[in-house]
Amino acid sequence: MSRTIIAGLYFFPILFMYFSSGYVLKIPTLIVISTVVIVAVIIFFIGVLLHVLQKQHDERFHHHLLLLSLNKDDDE
Repeated sequence: MSRTIIAGLYFFPILFMYFSSGYVLKIPTLIVISTVVIVAVIIFFIGVLLHVLQKQHDERFHHHLLLLSLNKDDDE
C-alpha cells in the first residue's frame, strides 16, 4: 500500500508535465514508477490469495478435528 502511495507522489508531477507540454521528460522515473506499481499490485493479490488459502486450511483443519472427536465418541 505504501509503495503505491509513494509511486503516486512521484507520478503526479510527471503527469502534470505531460499535460502542460505534451511530452514525458522523466522517462526513467516513469519506468521505475510503473514497475513499483505493478509489483505492488502483484504483491497485494498474492496476499489476498494467501489469506484465502490460510482461511480454507483452518476451516479444513477444524472440520477434521471435529470428525476425529465424533469418531472417538462413537468408539467409546
